Amino acid sequence: MASGRRHRILVGLAGALLADGAFNAVALYDLAQSSTWGRWSKEWAKGDLDRLRFPEGLRFLFPIIKFASVLGLIMGNRWRRMGRLTSAALVLYFVLAVAFHARAKDPIRKYPAALVMLVWSCAVWRLFASGNASGVALSG
Repeated sequence: MASGRRHRILVGLAGALLADGAFNAVALYDLAQSSTWGRWSKEWAKGDLDRLRFPEGLRFLFPIIKFASVLGLIMGNRWRRMGRLTSAALVLYFVLAVAFHARAKDPIRKYPAALVMLVWSCAVWRLFASGNASGVALSG
């Protein structure tokens, strides 16, 4: 796989996780609640996680997991084992996300985000497992 494509795959996943972690932080940590967007994000996240029957006491972990995953992917460029561990953990995380949707008997339209992130995480895991991710900088 060309270096540019590896770079885009890694940067894309890290960027998506960073954006999702920021959204989760706003929604779950009551940040920006004075804004319309902040209130909407909190209501949307609460409704979504309630429907999935995800325990309320563990919801604070979402931003932590997402930000730690970004850090793990960045560190994985230097230490490939960290990249393999992080991407394998992301695969498990998104398998569980799909399972929560299945348990909630969600309509198929609710699955794409989790499925895309699962496939993306699998692709990154394959990069790290094959050694093709070494030397690919995540910055610029």
